[in-house]
Amino acid sequence: MVKKTTLITVQNVPVTVMHVDQRDYISLTDMAKARTDAARAAM
Repeated sequence: MVKKTTLITVQNVPVTVMHVDQRDYISLTDMAKARTDAARAAM
């Protein structure tokens, strides 16, 4: 298993992207942490 981690910036928010076995996975946790308004899922 080859695992590679990359950090990208989406609308000034750093988001982790992991590449595992020829598939890419983005961190929903990183995106949720950036939300500070009432629409944030976890309060």
